[in-house]
Amino acid sequence: MAYYKGLRDYIAALEKAGKLVTINSPMNKDTELSPMLYLQDRGLPASEHKAFLFTNVHDSRGNKYDKSVFYAALRTGFDTIGLNCAPEEVSERLINGHKNPVPPRLVETAPVQEEVHTGAALLEHGGMDEFPVPITHPGWDGGPIMAASCWMTKDLDSGVRNVGVYRSHVYAPDRLGIHMAGPHRGIQIHWQKCREKGIPMQAALVIGGPPIYVYVATDSLPNDYDELAVAGGMVGEPIDVVKCKTIDMEVPANADVVFEGEFTTEELELEGPHGEGGAGEYLSMGDMQPYFKIKCITHRKDAIWYATARGGPSRGLLLNRLRNDLDMPHVLEASHLSSTAPGSLSVIAIKVKEGTDQKEVWRTLDAFREPTPEEEDEDIFAVYPGKQVATIYIIAVDEDVDIRDKDMVWWALSTRCQPHRDTRIVTYRTKDLKLASFLPETEMKDVKDNQFRPDVVFPEASRLLINATHKWPYPPVCMPRKDFMERGLELWEKEGLPKLNLRHPWHGYELGYWPQEFAEDAERAVRGQYYETGERRHQKRVKIDFPPVHYPPKGKK
Repeated sequence: MAYYKGLRDYIAALEKAGKLVTINSPMNKDTELSPMLYLQDRGLPASEHKAFLFTNVHDSRGNKYDKSVFYAALRTGFDTIGLNCAPEEVSERLINGHKNPVPPRLVETAPVQEEVHTGAALLEHGGMDEFPVPITHPGWDGGPIMAASCWMTKDLDSGVRNVGVYRSHVYAPDRLGIHMAGPHRGIQIHWQKCREKGIPMQAALVIGGPPIYVYVATDSLPNDYDELAVAGGMVGEPIDVVKCKTIDMEVPANADVVFEGEFTTEELELEGPHGEGGAGEYLSMGDMQPYFKIKCITHRKDAIWYATARGGPSRGLLLNRLRNDLDMPHVLEASHLSSTAPGSLSVIAIKVKEGTDQKEVWRTLDAFREPTPEEEDEDIFAVYPGKQVATIYIIAVDEDVDIRDKDMVWWALSTRCQPHRDTRIVTYRTKDLKLASFLPETEMKDVKDNQFRPDVVFPEASRLLINATHKWPYPPVCMPRKDFMERGLELWEKEGLPKLNLRHPWHGYELGYWPQEFAEDAERAVRGQYYETGERRHQKRVKIDFPPVHYPPKGKK
């Protein structure tokens, strides 16, 4: 098998490798699923982490679901299992996908369209209520969130398809929210073009299916790349796709669930708050975003719901940018720091060949500067890898340092670096608004609420050196609230799972900024009353009264 063509093959491979826990006991999707993953994250070393399959799921309203929930970190097992290759082959697989893409193959029939609900029958099985979408951070989230959701859109001009993982918020049986992440993301570029023409944006939301396309969808490829073609290049054969029933889009034929529909380009609705990073980081507070109206739901008869709480980035994309696109053969490895510690995704370590000239080392590090406005029209994703990754620290180390061992990286920092001589500060205007350290939340809210306006000024940010102490009230720590984690701990012990050695923090808690509105939303959510929250947000919609935004800016050649 070149790749796992469906979620069931992947789950079977995880089970065979001893990386799967199946729980058949009754579990509440709104309060009891995600604490199991966070307990594992804070109580077990990464080598012992596993995926979970919950087969007996209900919700806080008393509804019982006939679908299982596969709950895992986004890439649990990918290095050795998900890509069906050895760990040392992962980076080369991804690089080959970039260099030798294989376009997807269109098929006439598909497992994901075994059941179709549309038109008058759209809500015949409840719409979103048919699917056990978990609440990721019970006690904080205002409703169920899809964090392993792959959004597919097309560029109106070129027809190029974009596949990206953006969190998706359940508002109503036929309505979803989204967080589009920034004006440089493909989905927002497509949305702004639709706004300019005064039409809604067609989109498809894909859940489950081949893990390979989820892998490439999280890699922030250049906007003219077809992620499904890159996925095909990685596995050496086309990914099967099928035409959607109600929109002009093709989706993976072996997915589990697909939601077809349109994004409004006339209104924005409050989305969030929700945790964007890993355990122990902070909630990304709510902001005004477009919303999605569902026109059609297709799914397998035996659909499995794929959920995730957190995930890690790919090593191959960054290595390809440095070694091949920027002609840096001295770069041996490049990766985010391997750690379950809060904030670990903000650190990149780069291993260079022994004896590399210092000018080459600095050329590598300088690649993480931001392009000037005059350079924005270039292929910034190939030339400036810093555009690809939400990083604060970039560290070059020698060949004798294992960049997967955080202790060795800290050892290199402690013994091979003088800050006054060996560090530089890079400042830039961020286009991602997730970090609580950019501005106090009271000021950040103004930026977020106006982020789609052409005159918005994004916060200034920096790389390499920042002050990481609390200087203003922060949102809650991004894990389920203590009472839900304690309930999860009881269930963990009841299932006879491995003994935990919990590290602080192992539950969410307040740090000074938690508006009463969001607290009330979260309490309704765990009682299963999140549609009431969706209706409240419906009443607070705002009209879009500003012109479309072009990225890059209109008129630049």
